[in-house]
Amino acid sequence: MDATNGKVITTLPIGDRVDAVVYDPDHKMIFASNGDGTVSAIQQRGANEYAFSGDIRTQPTAKTMAMDPKTKRLFLSAAELEPMPAGQKGRPKIKPGSFNVLVVERQ
Repeated sequence: MDATNGKVITTLPIGDRVDAVVYDPDHKMIFASNGDGTVSAIQQRGANEYAFSGDIRTQPTAKTMAMDPKTKRLFLSAAELEPMPAGQKGRPKIKPGSFNVLVVERQ
């Protein structure tokens, strides 16, 4: 979106339930972490030109993300969820001892 006038520049496919977006200005890459267990990678080709590069598989719940600007590594927090009892609504509980930090780096 153009921040000066609100006009949509382009629309690209990304995963469900986006939580965080980071931009790597050195490689002109945008990363969006999604609750469906993916990080969507988008290449900036020009001021108003972007291309979907693909999804990086992580794990469901790994959606909070940060990037180290020096190493370009992405860090995502994740945990396993307890199964929801039949008929119960709301948020599933986190499985004790399952918290982990995923590290994604360029190959």
